[in-house]
Amino acid sequence: MTRTVALAVAAFALTGCGSSSPSLSRLRRQATGICQRALANSDRIQPPALPSATARFLRRGADPVSAVKTLQRRLAPTESAEDAAWHTLDIPACAVR
Repeated sequence: MTRTVALAVAAFALTGCGSSSPSLSRLRRQATGICQRALANSDRIQPPALPSATARFLRRGADPVSAVKTLQRRLAPTESAEDAAWHTLDIPACAVR
């Protein structure tokens, strides 16, 4: 989701460069669209259909256990802040699932 945040920030920055400020509803629509596309892309990663295929699925990357734990630990503060920001802006499509 952090990539989504970067895209949303870029969209906000670009829309703010015009001669007039975009409305809050327009910014919400744009952010919602960005987040919906990002979520759709992440949903295309198909998890294994059977529990017995999980090990093979995880072996496709680095050491899966340490990679996932490290990623979770590093992203937790960012995800919490991001989630709070999306709720504050009233853009639920961007909140962490």
